[in-house]
Amino acid sequence: VAVNAATYNMVGEFNGWANGSAPAFTEVSAGNYEITIPDFWGEAKVIVDNNWVPQYGGTNQGDVVLVGETYTLSAKLEDATPDPANLLFGKAGFGYKNAKLTLKVEGDVLSITFVSGEEYDRTALPDTYQLVGACTNNWNLADAIQFEEVDGVLTAIVPDLSGTFKI
Repeated sequence: VAVNAATYNMVGEFNGWANGSAPAFTEVSAGNYEITIPDFWGEAKVIVDNNWVPQYGGTNQGDVVLVGETYTLSAKLEDATPDPANLLFGKAGFGYKNAKLTLKVEGDVLSITFVSGEEYDRTALPDTYQLVGACTNNWNLADAIQFEEVDGVLTAIVPDLSGTFKI
């Protein structure tokens, strides 16, 4: 590994766009990297050293990289330039368990390949959420407090939040 070598990270909806904890690609040979993400879905970008500059993404908003496809990434190399578009990986509404991606780095040109993943339907995820705990009659599921959507945010009003709880 070269001194001052860059770390390439994957950031996106799957990790809440948390650049400080974005998973890193592993270098497998000079200029060739790979990553496996346990639960991968939605839009994403490649960043360097967990920073937003430089960052690599799509050429156009709405560009999609399907399993088996390679995409040459658009770059933002300086603060003054606009961000590249977010890339959607896989089919809209679907997620991938153990998604494997490879990254080829040739200078400032990066290309990403969505190698494989176990597809699942994200729309099949739960559509209701409840809070249960010491504050719900000592973990009584019958007294669980329902979350409701308020302005796009799931919200629960808990009259006496005390002790431990789970969602």
